[in-house]
Amino acid sequence: MLYHYTLPIPVARAAFEAAMGNISEPSPIKITTKILYLPVGPTNNVTVYFYKPEFGDGKEGQDLLPVLVYFHGGGWILGNPKIYERTVIDLIHETGAAVFFVYYTPSPEAVYPVPIEQSYSAVQWLLERGDMIGVNSTKMGFVGDSAGGAMSAAVILLSIKRKTPLPKYQVLFSPVTELSCESETYREFAQGPGLTLATARWMVSAYAPDVNSRLQDIASPARASDEDLAKFPETLIIVAEVDMLRQDGEDFGRRLQKLGVYTTIFRALGTIHDFVTLNPLAKIPATRAAIELAGLKLKKALC
Repeated sequence: MLYHYTLPIPVARAAFEAAMGNISEPSPIKITTKILYLPVGPTNNVTVYFYKPEFGDGKEGQDLLPVLVYFHGGGWILGNPKIYERTVIDLIHETGAAVFFVYYTPSPEAVYPVPIEQSYSAVQWLLERGDMIGVNSTKMGFVGDSAGGAMSAAVILLSIKRKTPLPKYQVLFSPVTELSCESETYREFAQGPGLTLATARWMVSAYAPDVNSRLQDIASPARASDEDLAKFPETLIIVAEVDMLRQDGEDFGRRLQKLGVYTTIFRALGTIHDFVTLNPLAKIPATRAAIELAGLKLKKALC
């Protein structure tokens, strides 16, 4: 077990990338990748990796595609598009959608709420200009893993508060929903396997150093009002059995259900935190089932 919190941040990032690996295989679908530098948000500069599949002859003029906005995990500190490319390609295969991967500024270089405002601003750009990159932004879904799950929910909350369009569907893999790190499963799995309590606290401290800010609903979506959560889109929450975040994710899903939001909660037995995006686990049955379920839900909602 590698304890990233004991390492200098550049070393921790390199170690995380090495541990995650990248086992993406040649795709039967041609996928073009473009890097977009958007002059939006509090930093006036948000990087987006845009993955677009080409179907048929791939000529200009083909129908606008549905689009998935992906918010990546890594505890706001770690992670990059290369690490998540296999997950992105899997989602493209399952849905036929393009993927708009928001590469927000990591912490501690940027702290809450900057990464969320960057992500929100990138989504507004997509809503206004999606047709310029060949997508129909009225057919938009959100996907977030781990810390990216908190980002996805936070962007939805901002959209509700600011009265801007919402995604048609949301998929959360092992999501963070609360920054307190105090649920029963945080205690049960404090030493892992996988994510540990010490690592989680290190990540939260880097991302939201102001302790009071962690109580805000945009930082901890589980603290949002019933009125706001009742407006959420249909949601799929996939959690790992052996994961500190399991209870928070399931509790968030149950609350959405009680508020009338059509929500599916899927617990994958025998799995660890964020198993869906861990490339060494890409071919295990639980990962394949999770990706296929996410694909089915997204495709039904967006097509």
